[in-house]
Amino acid sequence: MNIILKEKNNYLVIFLILFLPIALITGPFLSDLCIILLSIIFLKYFWKNNFQIHQSKYLFFFLIVSIYFIISSLLSDFKLNSFESSLFYFRFIIFAFAFSYFLIKISVLTKYFYFTILFVLLFISLDAIYQYFFGFNLFGFENRYPWTPQYGNGEYHRVSGVFRDELKLGSYISKFIPILVSLYFFLNIKKRYSNFLFLFVLLISIITVLITGERAAVGYLILFFIIGFILFDISKKIKIIFIISALIFASSFLYLDTNLKMRFDSIFNSVNSPGYIYKNFDNIGEDIPMEISVFTNQHARHYIVAFRLFLDNKLVGIGPKNFRKLCDYEKYR
Repeated sequence: MNIILKEKNNYLVIFLILFLPIALITGPFLSDLCIILLSIIFLKYFWKNNFQIHQSKYLFFFLIVSIYFIISSLLSDFKLNSFESSLFYFRFIIFAFAFSYFLIKISVLTKYFYFTILFVLLFISLDAIYQYFFGFNLFGFENRYPWTPQYGNGEYHRVSGVFRDELKLGSYISKFIPILVSLYFFLNIKKRYSNFLFLFVLLISIITVLITGERAAVGYLILFFIIGFILFDISKKIKIIFIISALIFASSFLYLDTNLKMRFDSIFNSVNSPGYIYKNFDNIGEDIPMEISVFTNQHARHYIVAFRLFLDNKLVGIGPKNFRKLCDYEKYR
C-alpha cells in the first residue's frame, strides 16, 4: 500500500480532486480553494519526507518560470494589475505536480475521476441541449445572450447552460473531452455498457460545443480529434462510424439552425474578405490591403500589436495581464 493511502488526508484528497470539475463550474473561488488545499497537502507530504525542490528538475524549472513572471510584473508599467496574475501563479505549478502525484499514488482515483468527468459532461450537455430547445435549462436559467447583428437577426439566443451569464460552456467541455478520452484509453475499459455510455457522452458533448456557437472551442476539438486519431489505437471501423455520426449531427444542426450556420460562416467570410496589414514594424505609416487574413482581420491585427509589444520588450516582456492596457497605445496600433 502507498504511503499516502495510510494518511488521514487520503479521503480529503479524493474529495477535492473529484469535486474540482464541479467547482470550476461554480466560479473561481471554490476551484482556487481546491487547488490551494491540494497543493498544501502535497507540500506537507514532501516536507515530512525531506523532499528538496532541486530533486525534481521539472518542478524547479517551472518555479523559475514563475519567478520570471514576477520579475516581468515588477518591471512593467502596470505593476499592480500584473501582480494579480503573476504573484501567486506558482500555485498552478505546484497543483499540476500534486494532481499527477495523487493520481499515481491513489490507485482508485483515476477511475473515480474518469466517471466524475463522464457524468459531469453528461449532465451539463443534456442541460444545455434542453436549454437550446426550450430557452431555459433545468435550473431555469435563460439563454439571454442574442447573436450579434452580423451573425443573425438578434432574436436567437446563445446557449450558456449552467454557466448562466458567461459564454464559456463550449470551452469548458472542449477542455475536458481530451481528459475524458485519454482516461478512457488509459483505463482500457472493456464493459459494453461502459463503452456505449462513453460514446454517447462524447457525441452529445460534441453536439453541445457546436450549439454554443463557440468557434474556438469547435476548432480546439477538431484539432484534438485529428491528433487523437493518429496517437490512439483506434480501429478504422470505429473512426469511420464516429466521423460519419459527428458529420451527420453537425450538418443537421447547421442546416436547421440558420443563425448557428451564419456564426460559423462568419469565420470563412472574414478569412476570405480583404484585410489590412502594416507596411513594416518600425513605422505605422499607411495600411496596405492584404488578400487574406490570419484567421480573421481582427486576429491579424491582434498578432501584429503583440509582435510590436514584443519588439519593445524582448527580455522581460510587458508583464502578465498587461496586453489589454498597452494595446490601445498609439505607437502599437
